[in-house]
Amino acid sequence: MEAIERYDPDRGVPFRAFASRRISGNVVDGIGKASEMREQLSWSRRMRQDRVRSLSVGNTEQSESALDALAELAVGLALGFMLEDSGLFGSTGEDCDQSMGTAPHAWQSLAWGEMKDLLVQELAGIGSREQTILKCHYMQGMAFEQIASLLGISKGRISQLHRGALATLRKRMAVRGHFRLER
Repeated sequence: MEAIERYDPDRGVPFRAFASRRISGNVVDGIGKASEMREQLSWSRRMRQDRVRSLSVGNTEQSESALDALAELAVGLALGFMLEDSGLFGSTGEDCDQSMGTAPHAWQSLAWGEMKDLLVQELAGIGSREQTILKCHYMQGMAFEQIASLLGISKGRISQLHRGALATLRKRMAVRGHFRLER
């Protein structure tokens, strides 16, 4: 019905071509919302896409080769995985803060614990706005649009700050011997 209402024959596009794209898009959106689990999976996929887009924009300018660009992307994603569900941020009463402790997993090793401790130390060295963005995105599961609304800045700027914060963390961790590409 929506395709029929929005179709404009004066544009010279056949109805079938116009409607098929709109209808298939609505079907895909409907499947994603068919159940709570599917909606969560759809949301998770959009969050991952935002992260990858955030990290991949501008990598070619900062890197000398494709391998360096790939390494930067991989390290950015690895830092994100470490931040996600790790309970790294303490309760400070700042924006979107909730106490979210996590139970240790059987696979966690001493090296993993040390890496998380180091990451917590290095997080203290980045700006408070960047900390808020990382906390909201990784700890509270907020999308970049929601964080942008919360902070009163654009989604694109949130993406830039996210990428910059992860790059700063990577550099700080590299000084301590972590996340370096060995040649």
